[in-house]
Amino acid sequence: MKSGKVSSSGDMLRFILISFLGWRVLLELIARFTPQYLTKQTMFLGPIPWANFDGVHYLSIAERGYVQYEQAFFPLYPVLIRFIGRLFHQDFVLAAMLISHLSFIGSLIFLWKLIPLIPSLPKDKIPSIQKWTIVFTLAFPTSYYFASVYTESLFLFLILASFYFFQKKRYVFYGIGASITSGVRLVGSFLLVPVGLFAYMTYLWKQVALTWHLSL
Repeated sequence: MKSGKVSSSGDMLRFILISFLGWRVLLELIARFTPQYLTKQTMFLGPIPWANFDGVHYLSIAERGYVQYEQAFFPLYPVLIRFIGRLFHQDFVLAAMLISHLSFIGSLIFLWKLIPLIPSLPKDKIPSIQKWTIVFTLAFPTSYYFASVYTESLFLFLILASFYFFQKKRYVFYGIGASITSGVRLVGSFLLVPVGLFAYMTYLWKQVALTWHLSL
């Protein structure tokens, strides 16, 4: 992929969507033609291959609420599944897949937008780096998690969106994103730490500036 001028929003969306669709078709082909070569699992199988294991619990929580031993699964993802599923006649599988896929596309968009904000990168290399970053993200061996009824896509989307707003110094949006992320996974709550540190350092700087001003 050659370096060139900064990509427009249209170029970004075109590249991401084409790459995403190619990746998704490849995953579907793998899922269709490889099961006979794999050891079969008989527990926690969902209604589709993309909703096994944890996906079974998320769908169950969305449909019937929490039961014993499901406390480890944070509520935001199943709440969204339940809410959107009602728009599709209680089709919670469709809702979950829609959330995961749209969240992953959103993640790729924010990942693309974050790269030019890295100060050490040469500007003429940024378009190439953006494209290769998307390709390598999709080619990662466990990227199929982002196409499944898991929280990975939503979690990644919220993290990257929060980082983007932080880099843009839109701290209110960062705080909102960080707060929402804590409803997806426990580690999401740690995104609030930079906000606290930044607020504290800003306060200290203002105190130092005020003291210096009064001493003049």
